[in-house]
Amino acid sequence: MSYIHFQTKNAEYWLMLGDHSVPRTDIYSINPENLDGIVIEDCGLGSIFLKPDDIEFGPLVRAAKENNKPLFTLDIPSVLDASKYYDFESRIKLGGVIGMTGAAATASFMAHKNKMTRRRFIALGGMFLASLGAFASGFAPDCAISDLNNQGEEASAVSVEIISIESRIVQTEILSMRNAVNARKIEEYLAPMLMEKAGKKPKIALAYGTYHAGLKDNITDKELRDSVITYFSSVLAEGKKNETFERMLNNVYEFIPLDYGLEAKVHKTGLF
Repeated sequence: MSYIHFQTKNAEYWLMLGDHSVPRTDIYSINPENLDGIVIEDCGLGSIFLKPDDIEFGPLVRAAKENNKPLFTLDIPSVLDASKYYDFESRIKLGGVIGMTGAAATASFMAHKNKMTRRRFIALGGMFLASLGAFASGFAPDCAISDLNNQGEEASAVSVEIISIESRIVQTEILSMRNAVNARKIEEYLAPMLMEKAGKKPKIALAYGTYHAGLKDNITDKELRDSVITYFSSVLAEGKKNETFERMLNNVYEFIPLDYGLEAKVHKTGLF
């Protein structure tokens, strides 16, 4: 497990990357006591993961309770057959919460290059070509994934770029679209909300799978995330025909640890 530390005008972030089958004890490496919120990748499944004994996110739930920090879910499913998600509402028993939401996406490398400095573009171009050779041999992104999963410290910039570039070149719902949607909800709604509450720039931990390294670029670059969301606009419009999916897309869910469980709140973003 590793993390990417970065800032925007709205928040200071730690994007924690890890294998979904491994306990997310990496939360303790960034001092949860100083955080203002913890976001988990839930794929639209919501509170099913928010249990102290959950294999992956259990450590996050325990850390949130120990330090009195709120947890947030805001993800969406990658397969937009909302009929599969009607049972979300029956799963979420806390505080009248209904549906779940989400976000995440990427954009094309060639479209994004116009915003880069010449030096940055040349550097990324070299990694891009090297990555294509590795992809062709079937070696990447496994090498980068393995590197990021095993570090246990700040992420390697090269490995992060390899994963990020791939998700920009190959536009998929499961990575590109969700990265962009999550980024919009995090940077444009959650961060300002926490800033208003804390009276300062909030510190936010983001717990996602390693393949979501591109989430960082989507958070820091509004033009990038907007372009990806536009690319998937017809897919999202189709999903919004279903009320459950529409709620998942537009809501952010907050879970506050209590002695007996979690108190849940719904925040309507109006972003989509």
